[in-house]
Amino acid sequence: MPPPRMPDLDRETERRLAAGLYNDVWRLMELPKRRPEQDPDEMLLTDFGDGENWDEAAVYEALARAYSVAGNRDESRRWIAKARQTLKSIK
Repeated sequence: MPPPRMPDLDRETERRLAAGLYNDVWRLMELPKRRPEQDPDEMLLTDFGDGENWDEAAVYEALARAYSVAGNRDESRRWIAKARQTLKSIK
């Protein structure tokens, strides 16, 4: 059964909610030990709304972090730019 549909929100509220949920997924991923109910169900439930597909931008952002940690700033900046460009296409 699909999760319940989100109510219509104004653009700013939806943006803040999406950013908060996205950051919460990172918090869960970085926990040294998660409870079984947090992995992966809680993370999957944060992907919400019609057309709010953050997956592509999230992958680019993860690549940017990885390249940054590896010390490759040029590649990191390239993937950050791709993530930002992709975010512009999200409603």
